[in-house]
Amino acid sequence: MNDSNLKYQWQLPYREALTELDRNRLAAKIVQAESVIRERLQALEALQALDHDAHNHEEVQALEDAISSLRVLKVRPQLVA
Repeated sequence: MNDSNLKYQWQLPYREALTELDRNRLAAKIVQAESVIRERLQALEALQALDHDAHNHEEVQALEDAISSLRVLKVRPQLVA
Protein backbone atom coordinates (compact mmCIF):
# COMPACT_ATOMS: atom_id res chain seq x y z
CA MET A 1 0.00 0.00 0.00
CA ASN A 2 1.49 3.33 -0.97
CA ASP A 3 0.68 6.67 0.63
CA SER A 4 -1.86 7.58 -2.05
CA ASN A 5 -4.00 4.64 -0.91
CA LEU A 6 -4.41 6.10 2.57
CA LYS A 7 -7.79 7.64 3.25
CA TYR A 8 -6.66 9.64 6.30
CA GLN A 9 -3.31 11.27 7.08
CA TRP A 10 -3.04 9.62 10.51
CA GLN A 11 -2.95 6.23 8.80
CA LEU A 12 0.69 6.69 7.75
CA PRO A 13 2.22 6.63 11.28
CA TYR A 14 -0.29 3.93 12.20
CA ARG A 15 0.78 1.78 9.28
CA GLU A 16 4.44 2.41 10.10
CA ALA A 17 3.84 1.08 13.62
CA LEU A 18 2.02 -1.98 12.34
CA THR A 19 4.74 -2.82 9.87
CA GLU A 20 7.77 -2.07 12.07
CA LEU A 21 9.84 -5.24 12.24
CA ASP A 22 12.54 -3.92 14.58
CA ARG A 23 11.30 -4.52 18.12
CA ASN A 24 13.73 -1.88 19.36
CA ARG A 25 11.93 0.80 17.33
CA LEU A 26 8.41 -0.58 17.72
CA ALA A 27 7.56 1.18 21.01
CA ALA A 28 8.49 4.60 19.60
CA LYS A 29 6.42 3.98 16.46
CA ILE A 30 3.42 2.97 18.57
CA VAL A 31 3.74 6.10 20.74
CA GLN A 32 3.96 8.28 17.65
CA ALA A 33 0.92 6.66 16.04
CA GLU A 34 -1.11 6.88 19.24
CA SER A 35 -0.26 10.56 19.57
CA VAL A 36 -1.36 11.38 16.02
CA ILE A 37 -4.54 9.34 16.42
CA ARG A 38 -5.47 10.96 19.73
CA GLU A 39 -4.87 14.43 18.25
CA ARG A 40 -7.19 13.59 15.36
CA LEU A 41 -9.86 12.25 17.73
CA GLN A 42 -9.69 15.49 19.70
CA ALA A 43 -9.96 17.54 16.50
CA LEU A 44 -13.03 15.58 15.42
CA GLU A 45 -14.62 15.98 18.85
CA ALA A 46 -14.06 19.75 18.64
CA LEU A 47 -15.52 19.82 15.14
CA GLN A 48 -18.56 17.87 16.32
CA ALA A 49 -19.03 20.36 19.19
CA LEU A 50 -19.07 23.23 16.71
CA ASP A 51 -21.14 21.52 14.03
CA HIS A 52 -23.58 18.95 15.34
CA ASP A 53 -24.29 17.91 11.77
CA ALA A 54 -20.67 16.88 11.16
CA HIS A 55 -20.58 13.29 9.94
CA ASN A 56 -17.28 11.77 10.94
CA HIS A 57 -18.57 8.46 12.25
CA GLU A 58 -16.58 6.39 9.77
CA GLU A 59 -13.29 8.06 10.63
CA VAL A 60 -13.98 7.97 14.38
CA GLN A 61 -14.64 4.24 14.14
CA ALA A 62 -11.41 3.76 12.16
CA LEU A 63 -9.49 5.75 14.78
CA GLU A 64 -10.95 3.69 17.62
CA ASP A 65 -10.10 0.47 15.77
CA ALA A 66 -6.54 1.71 15.24
CA ILE A 67 -6.12 2.51 18.94
CA SER A 68 -7.35 -0.99 19.79
CA SER A 69 -4.91 -2.57 17.36
CA LEU A 70 -2.01 -0.57 18.76
CA ARG A 71 -2.99 -1.60 22.29
CA VAL A 72 -2.79 -5.26 21.25
CA LEU A 73 0.55 -4.67 19.55
CA LYS A 74 1.93 -3.08 22.75
CA VAL A 75 0.88 -6.06 24.83
CA ARG A 76 1.87 -8.69 22.28
CA PRO A 77 4.90 -7.38 20.37
CA GLN A 78 5.73 -10.94 19.39
CA LEU A 79 3.02 -10.51 16.76
CA VAL A 80 5.66 -8.56 14.87
CA ALA A 81 7.61 -10.89 12.56
